[in-house]
Amino acid sequence: MAENTADKGAKPQKAAKEPLGSRLNKFFREYRSEARKIVWPTREQTIKNNNIVIAVMLAAAVMVGVLDFLFMNGIQLLSKLGTLYAG
Repeated sequence: MAENTADKGAKPQKAAKEPLGSRLNKFFREYRSEARKIVWPTREQTIKNNNIVIAVMLAAAVMVGVLDFLFMNGIQLLSKLGTLYAG
């Protein structure tokens, strides 16, 4: 009936670590293997994507500028109306 309680709280044994040199060697071999799988875009794709980004940025800048202009004039109009009715 008595259970052995000595190993209930025992931590599992850690596996022995490989030396640092072999771990670094393995890392760089895997890195090189993954880097070979990268497919870089062509020059035409890069130019097309850059043009799209520039166009979207310009459109967003124009929209923000128009909204800023409208809000600024709207607030000034409300301010003038407020002073007319307050006076």
